[in-house]
Amino acid sequence: MLMLILGSVNANLNTDLEVYYNFDETSGTTLTDSVGSKDGTASAGDILDSSAGILGTSGNFIGTDSDNIIYDGTIVTDYPFTHNAWIKSNNGAGQIMGLINKGANTEYSNILLQASQFAEAQSYFGGSNGKATYSVDIADNAWHMITGLFISDTNRCVAVDGLIRICE
Repeated sequence: MLMLILGSVNANLNTDLEVYYNFDETSGTTLTDSVGSKDGTASAGDILDSSAGILGTSGNFIGTDSDNIIYDGTIVTDYPFTHNAWIKSNNGAGQIMGLINKGANTEYSNILLQASQFAEAQSYFGGSNGKATYSVDIADNAWHMITGLFISDTNRCVAVDGLIRICE
């Protein structure tokens, strides 16, 4: 299950977020951006099923490599910024989720999570490519906050449950 937030490091929930998906959709593949116009696309229709979340509802990711939320358009590059997701998993197999901000010319930033193995913050902007990967096992059926911190075009960090675990 997943809830996603993307915004600046000093975000005010009412004013500073670029994207906020509250997962209140019950079917289909479109996630409505609650703060702007960057609607997301779920890679599978069964993701949006009104599963219980930390706040309201969440998405249900079944653990295949194709379970992603992608939003196209203007890519966020105003450093620093974060990708943030609340994750609850009872299955360590397969890639649980990816949150991908995709722009033109293969530019992107994302967080990926495989519950029994790793959490990762990765980006590619203007020729600068890199990732920070933290080994973690959170397949314990409890809620965990996973945050990718994008400090600059060459510095990324991963935080788990509010603690920065690695920067690269």
